[in-house]
Amino acid sequence: MDLFSHEIREMIEKDKEFLERGKIVWEDKLMPVCCEIKECLANLNTGGISCNNGDDSLKNRELYWTQKLEIAREKLDCLIEIISDREKTKRIEELATQIKEWKKDCEDREEDHQTFPWSDIALSLLKYPEHVKFDFDKCPDCGGERIKLFFRLPDWTWALMCGRSGEMVICPHCKRQASFRCNRMN
Repeated sequence: MDLFSHEIREMIEKDKEFLERGKIVWEDKLMPVCCEIKECLANLNTGGISCNNGDDSLKNRELYWTQKLEIAREKLDCLIEIISDREKTKRIEELATQIKEWKKDCEDREEDHQTFPWSDIALSLLKYPEHVKFDFDKCPDCGGERIKLFFRLPDWTWALMCGRSGEMVICPHCKRQASFRCNRMN
């Protein structure tokens, strides 16, 4: 008996293919921000549509779209800075490739600190590279440098109402998920 719908199976397969490629898709990060900037500029040039804050005066609409444009430009600047750091991109992609195989290594350990599948962590590294911080702190167990990242369970878990996301710290030396602070769940 198949427990997953066709749509859920497609989501799972899409994530597997993405993980197999093992590359950050910068276009997926840039396009929404560019579309947001385009929307803001269009609304500023035409007087803007309602800003849904109860006061639709022209001055408030202009302020709303100007602030939204500023935030979008900051996001774009951040992405451009990260994209320009080819060494960090390469390091993230290499780490994701290693991590997706760790499940096999960790199963043999007596004390497994794993909370989430390593393949899901690898997927988060590739999908949210702008939130990866290498050399975050020292591991109390091995003394190696730990990594902080934004972790988000795959889309299919959210569709099944069991998604989680938040900050995670991992030690690539111990192959240990040191901490996870959930800030969103459904």
